[in-house]
Amino acid sequence: MGSRPKVSVIVPVYNVEKFLPKCLDSLVRQTLNDLEIIVVDDGSTDASGTIADRYAENTKNMVVLHQPNGGYGKAMNLGLAVAKGEFIGILESDDWCSPMMFERMYELAVEKDVEVLKCDYYLWWGESNYAKYYNIMPLDRYNIITNIKKCTRLVLMPPSIWSALYKHDFLVENEINFRETPGASYQDTSFSHKALFSAESFLVVNEAYLYYRQDNLSSSVNDKRKIFYVCDEYDESRAYLSKRNKSLIPILERARVAVDLWNYNRLDYEGRRLFYPKLREDFERVKEEGLLTRDLYEQKAIVKILSIINRLGKYSQERQEAGEIFKEAITF
Repeated sequence: MGSRPKVSVIVPVYNVEKFLPKCLDSLVRQTLNDLEIIVVDDGSTDASGTIADRYAENTKNMVVLHQPNGGYGKAMNLGLAVAKGEFIGILESDDWCSPMMFERMYELAVEKDVEVLKCDYYLWWGESNYAKYYNIMPLDRYNIITNIKKCTRLVLMPPSIWSALYKHDFLVENEINFRETPGASYQDTSFSHKALFSAESFLVVNEAYLYYRQDNLSSSVNDKRKIFYVCDEYDESRAYLSKRNKSLIPILERARVAVDLWNYNRLDYEGRRLFYPKLREDFERVKEEGLLTRDLYEQKAIVKILSIINRLGKYSQERQEAGEIFKEAITF
């Protein structure tokens, strides 16, 4: 390996002994020369740490770091602190990737000279070994070097930080890292926003190499107890923008409305009842700040948002209307 690897891939690990071998196998088989693999064991209580150590013993470009359990964000920040690569990649320990993933993505990032490169991915169900291609952008928006000022639609992409490469120096210069909150609770959201809002050159390509597991029931996206955690991530993103580029806050808040509605719709009746006041609070702030405009929302969405803000009825009278907004088309 040269003095600086081409790509450092960080793998955060916590109690994933069932899935970890497939993940690490896919990294060991990568075709990219000068690849650094950094596995961060976040205080696992199962065999995950032992499995990672065993792989590292037989893989010269893999290092395993062990830390007391501190959460996803702390584990990722430790990986970022020790990474030496020209680019940073991320692979979740319950996912896996094709052998050419990092070679192909590195070639594209260097050829196009971009700070952030993102790809599509496969939704993957491990139990049935079924994969479904997932487009993260409309087809006419791919393969164009852009940024958030030129293409506000980028903010509505899933965070999917594990289907991306980030230029390492770019992350350092813009102080882009993770919130060190407990557990694994949407910390990828603010990281993704910071990178998106800071990048001058952002490229999304219509190719897929990552298999994103859908049947891990312990995943944050499947945990309805974490109702408000994604809201905290948006607060972090707004604080970051407030210090760097306030003009982009309306775009962020448009994305927050969409995520609020996604969060609302995934909850059961009791979860929706608890989250509904937050939904209205966010809608009211958008209105008060003058951000409920036709360049960000279609008119029918504006009408329904206003109806929720203005109506004083109980949750049970309003819940269906809130759900309907989620189906509205967007104008990005």
